[in-house]
Amino acid sequence: MAFVVGTALAAAAKPYFQVGDLTLQKRVAALVEGGVLLADGNPWDMQNCRVKLAGGVSSMSDVSQKSVFCDQYLR
Repeated sequence: MAFVVGTALAAAAKPYFQVGDLTLQKRVAALVEGGVLLADGNPWDMQNCRVKLAGGVSSMSDVSQKSVFCDQYLR
């Protein structure tokens, strides 16, 4: 998970940091809870958790449909 969060941080760093690592970690944990991602380990332990797309996710439209739950979770 640290690689995923770090890559997202780097992509969003120009011209300034737009989001922090803990916010991204919370988003990844919500995607795990929503069934978009699968976690091998505790999603709140960024260094020791591995994540991958869930088996039923085959396109961005699948992610968008499942992300509705995650967006509600983060509010």
